[in-house]
Amino acid sequence: MKITHLTKKRTKPKTYEVDVGSKKVRVTVPESDGHIDRSAARAAPAKDGQTAAEMYAERRRDIDRLLGFLGQELRKHETQAKADARNFGYAGDLYRLRSCLVEAVAGFRGVDIEDVELHLDGQADDLVLEADACPKCGERSTDSLVWQEEGETVHCTNCGTRYTPPSK
Repeated sequence: MKITHLTKKRTKPKTYEVDVGSKKVRVTVPESDGHIDRSAARAAPAKDGQTAAEMYAERRRDIDRLLGFLGQELRKHETQAKADARNFGYAGDLYRLRSCLVEAVAGFRGVDIEDVELHLDGQADDLVLEADACPKCGERSTDSLVWQEEGETVHCTNCGTRYTPPSK
């Protein structure tokens, strides 16, 4: 299943409204070219004198709480879907939520949506994401890309290149 309405290049933030049971959840995906630009944030002033590490920890806690909330809502949604098993609306709810999550993962990892879709569909189980491919020959097969013992670099047996994958 491919998501065709989502693209890597956008000029405006995109907002999705997702029905989760009787509640509506709005998810806004910020302007993006598919990659997160962290360079501008290095010089950004911190709110209330927070350090970058403190701000990171705060946002990480928020994300963990949001994921927990999402899990709770999904369990409620599943119960409702089982009670109304002939209603395809519940599957539609999950399709929209899945689309938002696929785009969020792609943006966070700095890869194309299609790469995430391939992994979800099981078509890329033996391939690394495009961003992690060998920079010299483009090899993506997990059989040819071997993590070295120190755990920092990968050796491409196809061309002999050693490199540090961007998503390390």
